[in-house]
Amino acid sequence: MFGLKDQELWSIKDFPALQILNQHLYDITCEFQHLYDHFLTDETVWKVNGTNRGRWEIAHLINQGHTTKVAEMCPVTYQTLKKIPYFLDNNLFGDASYSVVHSGTDISTHCGSTNIRLRCHFGLIVPPNECYLKVGEKICHWKENQVLCFNDAYAHSVHHNGQKASGMRVVFMFDIWHPDVTESQKQILNYAFSS
Repeated sequence: MFGLKDQELWSIKDFPALQILNQHLYDITCEFQHLYDHFLTDETVWKVNGTNRGRWEIAHLINQGHTTKVAEMCPVTYQTLKKIPYFLDNNLFGDASYSVVHSGTDISTHCGSTNIRLRCHFGLIVPPNECYLKVGEKICHWKENQVLCFNDAYAHSVHHNGQKASGMRVVFMFDIWHPDVTESQKQILNYAFSS
């Protein structure tokens, strides 16, 4: 879309409602852990995404605007997400999932399909100084209980350079509207790309 502010990284100060995630960190992490511990072999819950090196697993609560059974299995996470006013909901461009990257993993450079959204990563389990996200030419690091917002229309990649003992990097990943998309534009986009 033309006319939207064009930058790789965004401050969470621009999205104060995201602070609700901090209030529910424990519950969101517990729901992830239960899902991972008890349903990892269920291919209707966890998908293994292709990587050049390592292992990347993902469990969608919302996949291209469609709510999955994982949302029912993680009710606190799902209800918290629905309270975020800028969540990109009921739209093919909107996703929400748990994303797990294991040590020794590189997710090659890729980009999202549109600039109408920003992608948010809420850090649940993050090995310190082992993992980073490269967006365009900018490098950033996840932190537990913090949200990292970026424009995934930019080329970006993920790297976990830790040893096996470092453990996995887990984020709750979801999409929000780009702040420059007007309410009338959202209505049109939701009509055109409803899920």
